[in-house]
Amino acid sequence: IAENGMGKDTGWTVIDSDVTGGSYDGSLRLDGGWYTVELRGIDASGNVITSTSLDRIGVGEILITAGQSNSANSGSGKLQALNDFVMAYSPTSGWVHAEDPLPIATGSGGSPWTALGDLLSDELGVPVGFYNVGWGGTRVDQWLPDAVDNSTSDSYANLYDRLATAIADLGGEFAGILWHQGESDAGAGTSTADYAARLLE
Repeated sequence: IAENGMGKDTGWTVIDSDVTGGSYDGSLRLDGGWYTVELRGIDASGNVITSTSLDRIGVGEILITAGQSNSANSGSGKLQALNDFVMAYSPTSGWVHAEDPLPIATGSGGSPWTALGDLLSDELGVPVGFYNVGWGGTRVDQWLPDAVDNSTSDSYANLYDRLATAIADLGGEFAGILWHQGESDAGAGTSTADYAARLLE
């Protein structure tokens, strides 16, 4: 059932007609939108023997956001998405309405992602979700696998792991990674060539 006019009602669809051992397996294809999904179990005589529903299921675009301060809640003003269909992922609460400071990323201020989410959702007509793993003050080389700061011997492998965890949590199903970073490299004198090479690693 499409919610708030966003999505397209499908009617009842058989997802598995050969149930054995009390379990079933199947898939349901939906257009982009916001849904309540209802499930029914029906016996051989056509009688409904059980039913349940899942509310607020979004079918749309998911973006991973990474980088340093401006990606990581360090903006001067906090924003919240005006569109109810713009969400952010929280490890403790799942998908929540996008409101600064976004979950996971460091910092306690604002980000550009809530406003971008409003623009994208309005343009595409689908829900938009952000999984934000940004970390304030970091350089691009600190996001590399097994990164170590030679001046302090500090390990930054957790930054790469944050990104890898986001990809794994999403099952590899996302629209892209938005990278918002560069101030720390500019201050460190990183060349354009070195920056591009490190970003591609």
